Amino acid sequence: MAGHGRRKKRRVAAPTRQDEEAARRMFLEALEAQRANARSQETDKPTENQVTPSPVAPLPGFYYDEAKRRYFRASPASERQRRDEMELQQKNQEAAESKSVFKVKTRRGRGHHGHSWVNYMAWRQADYAWSARRRDSRELIPKLLSDFLSSQVVESQGIDNNGRLSALALHPRASNLGAIGGTTRDNCRSFGRLTRHCYFATASNGRLEIMGLQKIPPAIGSGPPTQCALPICDFYVPGVITSLQWRPVQELDILVCHIGQSNTPQTPSGRVCFIRVGDQQTRGVALVSTARMKEMDFVDPWTAKWNPTDPSKFSVGYGGSSRAAYVDAVAEDRSFQRAPTGVITSDVHAQSFFSTGNVVLNGTKSGGLWGWDLRTPRRAFEWEGEATPDRPAGSVLDIHMLNDCQRAVVQRSNGELRVVDLRTSKPVVEFMSGAPKRYLPSLRCAVDNYESVVVAGGDARHPLAVNSFNLQDGRCVSSLEVRNSPSMQKRSTLVQQVQLKSGHYGTRYENTPEIWALSRNELYVCSGRTEE
Repeated sequence: MAGHGRRKKRRVAAPTRQDEEAARRMFLEALEAQRANARSQETDKPTENQVTPSPVAPLPGFYYDEAKRRYFRASPASERQRRDEMELQQKNQEAAESKSVFKVKTRRGRGHHGHSWVNYMAWRQADYAWSARRRDSRELIPKLLSDFLSSQVVESQGIDNNGRLSALALHPRASNLGAIGGTTRDNCRSFGRLTRHCYFATASNGRLEIMGLQKIPPAIGSGPPTQCALPICDFYVPGVITSLQWRPVQELDILVCHIGQSNTPQTPSGRVCFIRVGDQQTRGVALVSTARMKEMDFVDPWTAKWNPTDPSKFSVGYGGSSRAAYVDAVAEDRSFQRAPTGVITSDVHAQSFFSTGNVVLNGTKSGGLWGWDLRTPRRAFEWEGEATPDRPAGSVLDIHMLNDCQRAVVQRSNGELRVVDLRTSKPVVEFMSGAPKRYLPSLRCAVDNYESVVVAGGDARHPLAVNSFNLQDGRCVSSLEVRNSPSMQKRSTLVQQVQLKSGHYGTRYENTPEIWALSRNELYVCSGRTEE
């Protein structure tokens, strides 16, 4: 028995978790390689029974029969049979796609049919991208605003004026300001509370008349209520009023530019008045207001604009050496900052602040544009107006700087209305083309709060028309004609100034504008909407 002892068992280490994972991974890799090899062999091996169809060239007057693999001459019966087969095939395809279909509601209100939640989420992403690319502001908002503006009824107010109306200003926050209005001229209406104010001026005698808008309740069964303008109080300034603008605050503060008649050449021929209306009291049937007025002398002041970021300061465009200035309206001293001089020396007739409040875009009588950065001692840029011997550049009468600080809506005295890109100094969109021998000194346009629609008058073919244009592409999206009273004895003239004013300030509808328009001898106000 010697030499035949018990053999010891060899001890084997237990497999670790890493070894098991490595073995499992190697097995899966080998299995995937085997499957890939089998798939490649199946695709590489040509099928014996599969015949690749050759493309069929169409022949005029013949049709190809796939079953017989021949061309046959086309006949009315064969054409009718082919149409029936195509319709049947299309119906079968639509029936197959209509199975297991659900309907979801998207943000734009249209129902979308999809087969799975993957398709639904893909359409949701496309719906978001549709809005993210600003297609809503480019397409939907202009369409909605044009329909809303074209449905308005804009009627004359029968203003009793002795001269030419030259300026119109609407208070931006007048819905929060109340005033007590008097009776109408026929004394058939009692006192009522006015919810808005509009201001316009006659140029012949320097009359500044404050008007309030009052809703008139309808007669029984006559329709919706209307609204009309009622006079509140008057101010008189010497000379011709060239510009009006309300201060964008709650108070009734207004800037008035007027060009007077100077007796001596050394005396400035105009003034800028800062009028604060207050302490209103009723005397009989009239409302008397004691106003505090601050006057500043300038040479031919044509326009004045409040700074949108600092409502206590404003810029003024005038004649003389520097043509523009920046003024503190509430400061005790009369000092102001003059604009730097440059190549363009023509009078400034129009101004507009950038949304930042640091740069002023100036338009001149010669048709040029130049920028003034209030923080620098020199002009930011200067561009002369485009002029030819047959077509001189019209004077710039109105400017609306857009919020992107890159484009501006510019209106000229010859009727031209364009969008100018300040990066290239070139017009990029044209709404109305100007006429060579045309001069309209009081043209003004309006841009809505969304910056999607430009509203303007000055249409030579339709003098009483107010046109709305898409700001992006210049298309005329709507047009309406103002209405004159049947008892109106004055001759109707061309609508030159247009402004937009919301009748629901402070509410969810404050961005739904109403049209106000001004001609040489009449004020037009939105009195209601058509029932269409």
